[in-house]
This record gives sequence, C-alpha cells and structure tokens, in this order.
Amino acid sequence: MSRKGNPHYVICFGDSLQYQVVSAQFPFNASVKLHKIITPNKRTAVSGVHLFGLQLKCIDKNRKGRSRELKLHEELSKSTQIRRAKGLAKKEQIHFEDSIRNFYNPKDRVILKAIDFTVENKEYNVSFGEDDNVKKKQKLQSMAYVQDVENIPHDVYHHLAAMESKLP
Repeated sequence: MSRKGNPHYVICFGDSLQYQVVSAQFPFNASVKLHKIITPNKRTAVSGVHLFGLQLKCIDKNRKGRSRELKLHEELSKSTQIRRAKGLAKKEQIHFEDSIRNFYNPKDRVILKAIDFTVENKEYNVSFGEDDNVKKKQKLQSMAYVQDVENIPHDVYHHLAAMESKLP
C-alpha cells in the first residue's frame, strides 16, 4: 500500500481482519507494533520481511505448537521404538533419583539397576550402570556351552533362569 508515493506497510489482523497496524518506514516497525499488541508483556519481535513473506491467515493468534498425537507403537520404526524406550527409562531414572531423597538417607547408596516394561506385547529391559564385561562374557559362554551339549533338563533350565531372567 502506498500513500503519496511513499510505501506504507500494513498488517491486518483479527477474526475478520478488522484491525490493522501501519508503518510508513519499514516492515519491521509494523511487526514491532503488532507484537506489542499481541504480546504486551514480551519483548520479542519478528522481522517485517519475514512477517510479510509468510502470508499468514491469522496473525492475531499466538502460535502454539500443534499438539501432535503420538503414533501407535506398532506404526513406529524399530529405532524410534528403542529411542522412546530409552527416553522413558531415562525420565524414570531421573524421577527415581529425585524421589530417593525423600525416602533414604543421603549416605545410603540406593541404585536403580533396571526397568522392565511391556508395550503392545513387546518387552523392554533397560539396565542402568556400566556393564561388567567379564561377567557378561562368562554368562554367554556358559549359555552357549549348555545349549551345545544337548536338550536342557528341567533343573538345568532353572539354573540358567537364575542367571538370565529373559529366557524363552
């Protein structure tokens, strides 16, 4: 819009675009005026060039991120499923560490070792702390040896289950 040969930058807003902000100098000035109206308590601004280039239908609404609905577990890729499981476990670990202050003396050494949970019949076991590679290697060698020998008797299976809770 221009008046008397000088450009005027106008921003119309409102439900039916009944309000407007005008600047005779720069688009930035119009955007600053708009932000003062929309967000009076904030000291933020949007570049006028960006604001005019966006061609927004409703500028008067403060944009809040669209609440996205989470996808079902079965629709996710394997990496996303694992990432979510790790994220949940990490949040629970932080919650656990914050909660133990209310139940135990700070000198007590309380350690969260693992979290087990199931999502849509898929089991997750998240272990915390550092792995003991020597014990892990011994356990794997023992399991491989027993399985190579022949069918596993009932009592041997119970001994294996005592070492490794995730057996078929």
